[in-house]
Amino acid sequence: MTDCLPPAEECRIAIVGTSGSGKTTLAESLSSGLGIPHVELDALHWLPDWQVRPDEELRNLVRDRLAAPAWVVDGNYKNKVQDLVISRANIFVWLNYRRSVVMRRVIWRTFVRVCTRRKLFSGNREQLRTVLFSRNSIVWWAWTSHAANARTYRELFDEQAPEHLTMIEHTTPRHTREWGEHVMATCVRTAVDHHSC
Repeated sequence: MTDCLPPAEECRIAIVGTSGSGKTTLAESLSSGLGIPHVELDALHWLPDWQVRPDEELRNLVRDRLAAPAWVVDGNYKNKVQDLVISRANIFVWLNYRRSVVMRRVIWRTFVRVCTRRKLFSGNREQLRTVLFSRNSIVWWAWTSHAANARTYRELFDEQAPEHLTMIEHTTPRHTREWGEHVMATCVRTAVDHHSC
């Protein structure tokens, strides 16, 4: 566990990991529990009809959201906005789960979304033909990006971590759940006491 945490009103938490690892679920839980804004990078990146927002426009939107004193942001976008996120975050969480765990989660999540026709970012929906027959499928993306994400974040953790960041790696959903409970209890308590370590 991380014992030295800022008060809730100063928490700036970045959550990364392969698609399907549970980044958004964790971010929503922390946002609700700590009372801080949730910034979902996917929601800023995707326009209607699965069109991609231009890079500079995306960077401006992210920069505006991250100007707040506290937030939790989820998403990778390593080559587009991660430099902005890292420069402002004080807690960096990597959900480094085994590929088998990620694939079970992303397949089930996608199945539910397709069957319920759930609206996602900008009103987009995942479609069965895209999931099964397209290399743009989120399932295919999760499979192919898992190893690359592991290399990128391992290098960041081992060699390039900025001093202002508290770096946290979770290898199982259980560890993530326990850490989230610890953060909400510790940060809220610290905020009430008006001090941090």
